[in-house]
Amino acid sequence: MTETDRRPSPERVTLTDVAALAEVSVGTASKALSGNGRMRPETR
Repeated sequence: MTETDRRPSPERVTLTDVAALAEVSVGTASKALSGNGRMRPETR
């Protein structure tokens, strides 16, 4: 690997980040990503 191939690792995206972006609760985001729980298809 050359010096130009090295890139800083991106920040981790958290479940809280995903929930905030989707404007849902952390619990809803978790259920949507894991495929558990009942929710409208638009939410998932």
